This record gives sequence, structure tokens and C-alpha cells, in this order.
Amino acid sequence: MIKDLLDEQTELRHFLFIRGFLVTTDNKIESNLYPFYGKWNVHSFGKLQIWTHPSTEFNCVEKEGDICFLIGHAYNPFTMEFHEEDILNRIINHLYDDNFADYLSELTGVFMFGAVKQNTHFLFLVDPSGMQSACVGVVSDNLYCSSHPQLVGDICNLKMDEFVKQLVDYKWYPRVMGGYLPADLTPFSEIKRVVPN
Repeated sequence: MIKDLLDEQTELRHFLFIRGFLVTTDNKIESNLYPFYGKWNVHSFGKLQIWTHPSTEFNCVEKEGDICFLIGHAYNPFTMEFHEEDILNRIINHLYDDNFADYLSELTGVFMFGAVKQNTHFLFLVDPSGMQSACVGVVSDNLYCSSHPQLVGDICNLKMDEFVKQLVDYKWYPRVMGGYLPADLTPFSEIKRVVPN
């Protein structure tokens, strides 16, 4: 239904999944078709592709085959650093330290942090309060990490989980929970919400 509307009213395409992102190993996504319509930015790092909406802030640093990136905005109140590139340069220098997590724990803001170690290990987390929503899952042997579960659902043609359907159709659910699902549930069983740490 949304795709049909966007085919007719092309000026609305910019608002689809606004401020969103997608981190994936799926290299068969076509950038000029729904849901991206050639408007999103693509950053490739080996097998990993990072798609960002034009209004989504993206910063990345590389060092000796390692990559650290921030999607969104971060601030370190202990060091007073507010430029994301400075924050990433500080973090990438401690990527293999035992106290690496301490450097990440200092950050606040609305962001998703990711790191790719030697093109083999991918780690990520969202900001400590969970202001930046994210979900993750593996579908058809491809990793998908996104701000919008529906984005992954549309790309992979996923069907809504029966339990979630029963939950949101319950007569009191919208009054109690609104549009939110509990715990790590998303509309699709293949992907789970990233819970802030």
C-alpha cells in the first residue's frame, strides 16, 4: 500500500524511514527501488554495507584495517568531546584494550556505535538510554541491523509474527502500550530489538 502511494506521489519518498539506517551484509539490495529510491547514502566496508537516510548523521574512522562508526550524535561529558570524529579516533585507539567498554560507557547522546575488527568481527551498541532504536537479525544468511524493523521486513518480505499480531489485536493493548512492543519484540520473529545496556 505504501509503495503504491509513493509510486504516485514521489515527493513523499524522502519521508520514508526518515533518519533511518541499515547495516547489512546483503549486497543484492537495489538502491534505486523501494524503499531507498536512490536517495540514501551507501558506505561499503568489505562485506558490510551501511545505508543512511540523507538526514541521518554518519561518521567513520579507519585505522590499520579496523573501522569505528557512529550513526547519530554522541557526546562525552567526561572529556567534553562533542565532535564525533574526535570521539571515534579516541575509541579506535583503544579498540583492543581490556577497558574498551569503559570508553564506550562514557558516551551519551542518540546514536548507534559500530566497530568492524579486521573485517571479521562486527560489534555494535545503541546509546545507554536507548533513544536510538535499533533491531538486529539474520535473514537468509545475511545480517540486518536497522533503525526500523519495518525496513528489514520490507526488504526481506517478512510476515508479522502470529504472537505479535495477537498481542497488538488485544482490545486493551493499544490503551496500555500504545505502539510499543515489550522486551525485545519486533513485528517479525526473525529480528529482535537491541536493548540498551
